[in-house]
Amino acid sequence: MNFLSTERSRLSRIIDASAIAGIGGLALLCAATLLQRPVLGLADNLDGGRVMTPAGIAPRVDPGTYPELIVPRLYDAGEASLSSHFSSAAAMAWAAKQLGFGLAGEANAFDVRQLGALYGLLAIALLAGALVAGVAPLLVLGLAWVIADPVHLLYFNSFYADVPMLLGVLGTTFWLLAWGDFDDAFFSPASWREVGRVGLLAALFFITGMSRGANAAVPLLVMALPLARWFAAPVPRPARPVRTALVSVPLIALSALPIIHFVRGSGPRFEFVNSYHAVFNGIAEVASDQAAVLRALDIPDRFRDHVGRSVYEIADRTLLDATGAPEPSLARLSRVRLAGLYLSDPRALARTEARLRAPLALARPPMPNYENEPGRYYTRAGQLSSIRALLVDRAAPALWCGLLGLGGYLAVRVARRRPLTRLQSTLAFLWVCFASQSVLAVLGEGFFGIRLHLAGARLALDLLLVVAGFAALSGLAKRVARG
Repeated sequence: MNFLSTERSRLSRIIDASAIAGIGGLALLCAATLLQRPVLGLADNLDGGRVMTPAGIAPRVDPGTYPELIVPRLYDAGEASLSSHFSSAAAMAWAAKQLGFGLAGEANAFDVRQLGALYGLLAIALLAGALVAGVAPLLVLGLAWVIADPVHLLYFNSFYADVPMLLGVLGTTFWLLAWGDFDDAFFSPASWREVGRVGLLAALFFITGMSRGANAAVPLLVMALPLARWFAAPVPRPARPVRTALVSVPLIALSALPIIHFVRGSGPRFEFVNSYHAVFNGIAEVASDQAAVLRALDIPDRFRDHVGRSVYEIADRTLLDATGAPEPSLARLSRVRLAGLYLSDPRALARTEARLRAPLALARPPMPNYENEPGRYYTRAGQLSSIRALLVDRAAPALWCGLLGLGGYLAVRVARRRPLTRLQSTLAFLWVCFASQSVLAVLGEGFFGIRLHLAGARLALDLLLVVAGFAALSGLAKRVARG
């Protein structure tokens, strides 16, 4: 898979050159999309404060007064306080404010395209790094096609915290595929160069995890544990204990730290609101016996008429107990108990799968996209998300069976302590991202805002389809070449 090798046919060189030209074309298309006027982005849903406020950015107009969902271009730029609610998304917004890129056009102003330009440059850097690290240009082209899709790209021109997670998943995918062929087993930290490479992965894990808290960090921690075990294994030769520790400990620590920060760190968290939605816009909507579910969660009967209504549709006082404090059964909601209620109710699982199909099949951005045209969405021909939408809409049972079969096969290999190849590890990472993002979105806040909350799941599924498709075509080409 190393396209830098000199032992390649002329046809292979032509294909690689064409793929690199295609990557350049997609990069130019992305730049034109992100920098155009009127601005294309993702409409503000009043959730950007947790990113804007620490970065010292404030809306010029109260978002609550918008007549409809739009994409504001200009914001006020002031003093930053990243420690008030540190996240990688807030840090990126602060960096974009410092860099400017000459886009704001006036003093003490912030143009949302500054953030899009920074994220775009980081995406281009990831693509270039993948090529330098030996990932096949045709595969890089396929993955560039994913990130250039408006469903993912227009997040860049927004203050949603998902973008570092999206870039982190893309970067980790490239890392897993780099410096070798699909069939190669992972290296152990036998050399300092390899230690540095794993250090890069640990940094990617940290940046990704610090974007969306536990949602982004959990799949990374799931991957970090077996990766640390494989890196410490004597393949291809025994690794020195010091070098093994330098790899394994930071990898696990930097994967776990975002979860700790999310639970104990600074910044606003909306646990009560999230728990309310997880129950009344989640399990209670799909359960075969609503009353039994509410009793199992110790929720008083007076809440039964809240099923299907968001917290913003009801009077605040109804959420308080007799002392004026938030209802304890919601304030202390156990997600483990919630997961048990889903797993013990086949009808709830079937209904949940049905509810997830539409947001997973989304082939347009989850929010309106134009600066001056409320409610209008931006799409273009040739989007990869259209293929995903077709599969989820028309062949969902076959797709889910394929994913379950892939997950089972990889889990058996891990359970038997058999090393995974680079291809298998990449598919495992993307599978874990897709599955965990889907599950955590439902357990975290039910079906409320599910179109936005499944951003990581959609990206992981798109990347998985491209990697699996490229691997299948590569294997077929090799068999044909061998006759």
